Amino acid sequence: MGFSNNHPTISPRLETDQNQGYNAPMPKPTSGKLYDTDFIYNISEASSYRFFGPIFARLPFDHIQITFLGFFLNGLPAVYFFSLGTHLGYLLGILFCITYSIFDWMDGFVAKSRGIKSIMGAWLDPARDFIWQNLLIAALVLGVYNSNGQNYWWLVTGLFALVSLVVANNIGSTIRDNFDFKFRSTLTDFRRQITRNKKTGILDLLCLQILAPTHFLFNFLFTVRYQLLAGSLLNRMDIVMILILVTQSTRALALSTAYALYLNRDSGKRSRPIVQALAVRVVKTAN
Repeated sequence: MGFSNNHPTISPRLETDQNQGYNAPMPKPTSGKLYDTDFIYNISEASSYRFFGPIFARLPFDHIQITFLGFFLNGLPAVYFFSLGTHLGYLLGILFCITYSIFDWMDGFVAKSRGIKSIMGAWLDPARDFIWQNLLIAALVLGVYNSNGQNYWWLVTGLFALVSLVVANNIGSTIRDNFDFKFRSTLTDFRRQITRNKKTGILDLLCLQILAPTHFLFNFLFTVRYQLLAGSLLNRMDIVMILILVTQSTRALALSTAYALYLNRDSGKRSRPIVQALAVRVVKTAN
């Protein structure tokens, strides 16, 4: 993903059991097999549930309020510090990105612990992330521009990087939703269909590593949050911005091509391995 490749599925609102309250059983992390090669995400999510879950469950805030608190107390400060273009600013910015992620996990945690399934919350969470992620990259562009002699080349590069990220996330969301790439999805069969097919080509392998990475290296290449972390620590956000442009353009082009091939497939002819793998997931979802 981009920043993160998943959002919760929209569900109808259920009435909250007021007697359940803070004594509800703690929900377990939901990432499942999708992030089986992303060990940093797995450790971070599990740690947040374990250490911060009991604290947030007892706070006098509902999940919607926690969503807004995360945005204003953590998301916007991260945007500000990234825009400064200094090493200290990047370090403080990434720190606020980490606390933003904790709040991002905790709003869903609080809703689940209190037995709430909210259409509002399911819509608000990805909408907030979309706004914040784009603001963060825009701030990164401004910071790199200011720290490199205000050379307009960096503004142009940053604009294309931002557009590439938006397009890649959009097509990624379309494929994830239409082909059942969700938190609990087991992707072993999907990987086998591509890797064991003798006609597998570069496009098939590229889409595989984008949708179901087989090694953490590919998580790093196609996930912006790790690139921002590395750039903040090394104070080389200029390189990170170029990396975002290259990797997200590649991601957008590969996924768009695969989706177009799927939409224009001929049922009477044998399709590419990636198209076959996607078609099977649609059938499984329908069943």
